[in-house]
Amino acid sequence: MDFLDEAKERFENLKKLSGELRDDVIEKYPELRKDEIKYLTQLLGMELEILFSSKFAADDSRNNIY
Repeated sequence: MDFLDEAKERFENLKKLSGELRDDVIEKYPELRKDEIKYLTQLLGMELEILFSSKFAADDSRNNIY
């Protein structure tokens, strides 16, 4: 059950973070258009993956995931 509790807690934390980011973007950039929002989310996803790629690689090697 601990695994399910941890997964639920991580999901709730991600939802909270998403809401905080959404609120910041709405407040600071209310003029964004739909196409810009789609591009922004794709760009942010790529940047986060690049930023954390070394962490992901280290985690994968410890867990023997390739």
